[in-house]
Amino acid sequence: MSGDMPAAAPREKGANALDGDAKPWTKIHGRIVDISRFQHTHPGGNIIQMFKGIDSTTAFEQFHGHHPGAVKMLNALPTKEVAAAEVLPQVGAGHSLLHSRLLQQIKL
Repeated sequence: MSGDMPAAAPREKGANALDGDAKPWTKIHGRIVDISRFQHTHPGGNIIQMFKGIDSTTAFEQFHGHHPGAVKMLNALPTKEVAAAEVLPQVGAGHSLLHSRLLQQIKL
């Protein structure tokens, strides 16, 4: 792991998309969004899988925050009730962890 991120606490199986049993929701701007159906029609493809079970506010803003259509789609998605302890925090500056995961998927 690169030196720009603090060591992460151990995570349970199912905590992220690469565990194969990821939670079908993400958190954006404090709202837990159910992506169980949307993940199959996401215009950007399966990249959305990388953000299951985590706070993806920063990533959403980087990729879509400037696009009114994306914000409209987000607002149309159903919400879920999830315990705060289940939501993993956002990835820090540079999104190096998500970047490395994306590269792993591309190489598969």
